[in-house]
Amino acid sequence: MPNAAFQDYVKRNLNFIKIHFKDMSGKIYDLLSSHPKLCICTIQRIEENEDQLQLPIEYFDDIKNMENTLKDQLI
Repeated sequence: MPNAAFQDYVKRNLNFIKIHFKDMSGKIYDLLSSHPKLCICTIQRIEENEDQLQLPIEYFDDIKNMENTLKDQLI
């Protein structure tokens, strides 16, 4: 492939990537804008509960306990 043809190929593909990147960036911005912001109290509860969640889970009872812990936090 001649050098000029290769450069043209690269330019076209980079332009294609640039267009799709802008499109995806816009969609990500829209998603983030529509998602409710977490309040500081929610973030603190998440940090406090990190120690309670023991992963990987080895037993079914551990899964039930984790579900109950999460349910309690949502109430």
